[in-house]
Amino acid sequence: MLPLHDLLLVGDLPTLTPDERDTLSTDGVRWRVRIAMDAAEARSMLADSPPHVIACTATLNDTCGLDLLESLRFTHPETIRILVGESSDEAQSVRALTVAHRMVDPDRSQLLRTLTEAGHLLNHINNAAVRRVLTEISDLPARPQIHLAVSQAARHPDRAADEVAKRVTSDPALAALVLRVANRGALHPHHAIGSVELAVRYLGLRTVEAIALLHGLGAPVPGDAVATHRFETFLTHAEASRVAAEILCEAEGIEGDQRDNTITAALLHDIGILVLARYAPEKLAMVENAATRAGVHRAVAEQAMFDCTHAEVGACMLALWGLPAELTRAVAHHHQPDRDGRPGLTPALLVHVARALARVPITCDPEGSAEQWRSLDIDLDALRRVDLIGRLPHWARAIRDQWPADLPSAPINRTPTLATALPSGRRPN
Repeated sequence: MLPLHDLLLVGDLPTLTPDERDTLSTDGVRWRVRIAMDAAEARSMLADSPPHVIACTATLNDTCGLDLLESLRFTHPETIRILVGESSDEAQSVRALTVAHRMVDPDRSQLLRTLTEAGHLLNHINNAAVRRVLTEISDLPARPQIHLAVSQAARHPDRAADEVAKRVTSDPALAALVLRVANRGALHPHHAIGSVELAVRYLGLRTVEAIALLHGLGAPVPGDAVATHRFETFLTHAEASRVAAEILCEAEGIEGDQRDNTITAALLHDIGILVLARYAPEKLAMVENAATRAGVHRAVAEQAMFDCTHAEVGACMLALWGLPAELTRAVAHHHQPDRDGRPGLTPALLVHVARALARVPITCDPEGSAEQWRSLDIDLDALRRVDLIGRLPHWARAIRDQWPADLPSAPINRTPTLATALPSGRRPN
């Protein structure tokens, strides 16, 4: 039996059928439904018990819907907040991006689809460990302002590239980072990309949004040399993983949304580390100390400290913000790709291999032993289960032959592989 999640609908929302007013089912997700017509009634219901998800119209009879969601952000930060409809006021629209996890049009099918995605997220973290971590360190993180600006610009398809370029250019550090990533791509044009406008068109809007997200979450305070070095190391691995994923997609003929989701997931796969570094630095320092000095796999140390891993934290946050499910699954399972639950060459499997080979793009021996692959934290059993173990030498060779000369690799973590670091049946995602 699937778990039953609590849903609170507030305001004049798309009509539910009489059978849906108490219990609603949406593509494998079951909801216990409560309905409030205004903010006062909603607050009374919230006092009794907070819902897992709240969907609220932008305009209510007695207040602005954003006011209700913003108060919930502080009183019940674990609740997923969905805003239905948009305000005509630009300032309120920008505010909505910081208050709501998701924004949808007042359309029944779109609302049900968004509820389904929220329900699948709740099913994935049904032990509440990830949400508890995010709640303890702060309220569920709001998106960085520069990412909000880029995302808002990208919502106008007729002028998206120009608007996004304008927003990126307003932040010199972000502009430099976008140009850097564009010029380090394995498949970029043979001439240098010198303008932000060209870089945005080459990388695509989703990748630029991801870069803005990393920059907004992780950029250190000017003058902090230690934090700057740590962030640069993080970015180096993120960039390298993205390039490796780009090469793997090219080698396997992967195109379209699957390619975009794979490459973006490779860039964002460790974003949970930035979240933990920003909101729980002391605990994260203890995790890193255990990983480097005691020879413990990072994910094992995270599991002991937070009862979840950076992969789960990052995937949860990205899912809350509405990134594609295929992308967030790849982030969630980049250490153990077979837990994605789907056969074949999934984005999760590609990211798993890409982030490992990105650490040794030139020195890796394509015909190396199983011990070499395990030392890179590659799950050979996962590759065998989908009959892709024979592709590993080909992938390593493709990355070695196409690796950009000016792109360094990140240091190798010589701690035990995750496949051997945990007792049987007790593995974090």
